[in-house]
Amino acid sequence: MNKPITLENVVINWAYLHKVDKYGKFSVQVPNLTDKQVKQLLDGGVPETKIKDGTGMKDKNGNDLNIGNFIQPSSKVPVGVVDSKTDSIEGDELGKIGNGTTANITVVAYPYTDFGGGISYKLVGVQIVELVEYNAQGSGTEQFKPLKKGYERQTIPETDTEDDVSFA
Repeated sequence: MNKPITLENVVINWAYLHKVDKYGKFSVQVPNLTDKQVKQLLDGGVPETKIKDGTGMKDKNGNDLNIGNFIQPSSKVPVGVVDSKTDSIEGDELGKIGNGTTANITVVAYPYTDFGGGISYKLVGVQIVELVEYNAQGSGTEQFKPLKKGYERQTIPETDTEDDVSFA
């Protein structure tokens, strides 16, 4: 235990590496783990109960998520993130990591004593292999067409600066 486990060329989704997620942690989702990767996690001390089976999971619209065996490693502190040349990725650049990005991730299994004790694991590092840039779904207004009648926002006309009075 406490030996780093690196999973290579995994797909990551829901990367919260630039800010904390709804649980107050930095995290990523790693879907569709291969049998070899699951074995690697188990051999490294990650409990089987921490590897989730996403078979049959649906999104809010009822569509199958197709995520197979997955993990969602997290950390209470910011995680080191590097590019393929091991140059650090920081700040706003971390917010560009989108679903489907290929990465190498490192996790560490560790014992804990809270809540009756046990073994958990945490995310300790991410190397971006192939970036899929995050793309917000736009402003949400692209589907609308101009109407012939209705509310129109009022614009304030620009003033001509030549008529301004000088206070010098």
